[in-house]
Amino acid sequence: MQSLPQADSLSAGKQVVHLWLGDKGTDPGARAAFDGDGGVKGQVAPLLDPYSLEVRQFSVSNSNTLYRIYVGPIESLEKAQELCAEIKKHGVDKCQPVIN
Repeated sequence: MQSLPQADSLSAGKQVVHLWLGDKGTDPGARAAFDGDGGVKGQVAPLLDPYSLEVRQFSVSNSNTLYRIYVGPIESLEKAQELCAEIKKHGVDKCQPVIN
């Protein structure tokens, strides 16, 4: 069985900053929470327009799967922190800068 690549190998050893905007139980649910009717993107437009959506699948300890909503890559950790502060002003509760 082939092992999954580590985060560093996915980003060529560079620190890549994204915003974590929450998670849902399905991939379509995560995508809709971002760009569907009433989604985060619409709530904070045009703040996130320059960035790409990335939905990542995660297995959690109770054998469930979550689909995490990320946006990026962001130019720097400082820029990500500024974006989260602005996003939260628009009523979005979940926004956290993450590296890799």
